[in-house]
Amino acid sequence: MKIAFISTMEVKEWGGSEVLWQQTANHAVKEGHSVLASVKNWPVLDRRILQMQSNGIVLHLRMEDGYKIARTKGLIKRAKKKIFSKFIKTSQAYRWQPVIEFNPDLVIVNCGGLFNIYDLVGLREYVLSRFNYLTLFQHCFEHFYIPDEARKDFRTILEKSKQNIFVAQRNLNNAERMLATGFNNASVIYNPPNLKDRTIVPYHIGEYPEFACVARLESDIKGQDILLQVFSQKAWKGRKWKLNLYGDGYSKKYLLELIGLYGLENHVFLKDEVNDIREVWRENQLLILSSFSEGTPLALTEAMYCGRTAVVTNVGGCSEILGANGFIAEVASVERLGNALENAWINQLSWQMMGQACAERINEIFINEPYLQLWEKCVACYE
Repeated sequence: MKIAFISTMEVKEWGGSEVLWQQTANHAVKEGHSVLASVKNWPVLDRRILQMQSNGIVLHLRMEDGYKIARTKGLIKRAKKKIFSKFIKTSQAYRWQPVIEFNPDLVIVNCGGLFNIYDLVGLREYVLSRFNYLTLFQHCFEHFYIPDEARKDFRTILEKSKQNIFVAQRNLNNAERMLATGFNNASVIYNPPNLKDRTIVPYHIGEYPEFACVARLESDIKGQDILLQVFSQKAWKGRKWKLNLYGDGYSKKYLLELIGLYGLENHVFLKDEVNDIREVWRENQLLILSSFSEGTPLALTEAMYCGRTAVVTNVGGCSEILGANGFIAEVASVERLGNALENAWINQLSWQMMGQACAERINEIFINEPYLQLWEKCVACYE
């Protein structure tokens, strides 16, 4: 079988959204199949992309082209890209010709968000021209209005797909609501943790507890600003604790300003991204995710493998994964997140035991490797 994987990731070289399809592509090559991976041609390719090439996967490195229409939040404008047919045909020939010439038996489109298929000029048209394709959606907003024309157009894409795979049941449910349609060809596969060592990290607490928020510094999605507002409240000012924000992103300056505004300089610290997540959990005892939307947060699955419990907002796959082994804010708001954090603080003597339960739960959830589940879907689509 000839398989083409198309990643719509164009904001950074690598992210958690890339792990599942990459593992599946590597497995397909080991099984003796021909594989092409279409990714953006970054100035410096991520080591995992280069490893795919070393494994025998053909890379299609997409260049920027002059016909790319600027990304917009107006979905109606995205849907109307098809009006510019001659531009799209030219762009499709330029951008997608290597994929077309590869002539895959199956195309897997990995979308960072629900509507990313519109973000790459010509991708919608190429996908709809295929008989066999499968979509993999890594994220879905909790609330988003889709105009009528765009909703109709996107339904067509999903209805023609052999399989529409979501990384959380809540994401699937949200997509059905926003598109006002039920899916007969949809399923859920959780994103795999990016861990080689899945054993529990020894639990140690020093003079005071340390919390870790492992997320891109994009406060409009990850909600670090409301987290800082919670910690600015009087009750937290009188306690001994430390919050480590691991990551980078466009909200960094804003978050530093909030730390100053709230007088949290002795409590909150910005840390760089780490290569070994286990190092994070040698230092911290509790994960906090204050997100407004999620897919399957790898930060949560990895923390659970390392034997740590968490405070999360009820978005994406957070509550599905965590279950009763942590603290859940039903809404991503200062009040609800504050209540969940207060509950965690009161019960901090139970964190270690809850973390052990988290490790047991996550091992049960991932008893079957996600990339093998996706591979089974691929084979079924081809047969």
